Amino acid sequence: MKPTVFAEFVLRSLAVGGMAWAVLAIWPAKWRGRGREAVAICAVVLLLWPTAALVVPLPRLPLPAHAFPTFRDGALLLWRGVASVWLIGASLALAREAAGAWRLRALVRGSAPLNDPGWRAALLEARNALGEWREVDLRVTRAFGPAAAGVLRRTIILPGPSRDWSAGMKRMVLLHELAHFRRQDLAIQAIARLALAFQWFNPFAHALLRQIETERELGCDGAVSRLIANPGDYAACLLQLAGDRFPMEAPAPALTLLPRRMCLLERRVRCLLAPVQPSHHGSGVGEAMLVALSVSLLAACSLSGPASISADARWTSAEVERRLSADPFPAER
Repeated sequence: MKPTVFAEFVLRSLAVGGMAWAVLAIWPAKWRGRGREAVAICAVVLLLWPTAALVVPLPRLPLPAHAFPTFRDGALLLWRGVASVWLIGASLALAREAAGAWRLRALVRGSAPLNDPGWRAALLEARNALGEWREVDLRVTRAFGPAAAGVLRRTIILPGPSRDWSAGMKRMVLLHELAHFRRQDLAIQAIARLALAFQWFNPFAHALLRQIETERELGCDGAVSRLIANPGDYAACLLQLAGDRFPMEAPAPALTLLPRRMCLLERRVRCLLAPVQPSHHGSGVGEAMLVALSVSLLAACSLSGPASISADARWTSAEVERRLSADPFPAER
């Protein structure tokens, strides 16, 4: 790996992450659509572009070459060492994700299928309410839960005490987990974790992952609150789940959605009890325009690179010989 290529990768990654963080920091609070989440997801996906450019030459938006660093021998040696550290960290992060996926697979296989008629009826009713036609498996384990798991084999994992839940609580939990499948949150989470494995050095990438988690949970909570009579009951359900303190073994961050931050729980409850009323007058158009502008800026940061000499401007060996013979060196005159 060339040190200059790696330095370009670091600069482009920090530029994309920093730009996304700045955009989300000034995002208008009255726009509570999926705009913020869309920007965060696009930023994470675009972070994969400079990563892929480390091994495969990819198209880029040319910038003046002096906008990117050039190195002397000492700096080249330093960047080679930094690149080696990054490669070790990325390898460990990828190994962690692979081990987590394998552990989740073992936990799901070791869990028990939930064939209770009450749960099956609640699942069917929740699927009809959300318009979700794809099959979902229900399983019970003592390791963790409730959680949505699996990108290909869609599974809702429930904790052991869930057998004693009321009908209303069963419905709200199922609506929330099915909303994750409806929104394709698990596939997005898998891509985000893959990007973060390569961007482990990038603080903005970690912040974007937390932002995606926040918007994901708030989006599912909104889907549930629109289908129940009293959002306060759902807030009480969240508090009860947090108070039960199920064992949290975090089996596979890439393939299961299991929020762990208590500050996120507080924000979710606040949004349910005192929701922000969005401004409908022109808000959809304004948010769409801001999303388009933000994604364009992020794409420019991700795709930019030093301009290279075009093929027409390169001299062939015959051209070099012709020019030297026509204009010899001063010592030969």
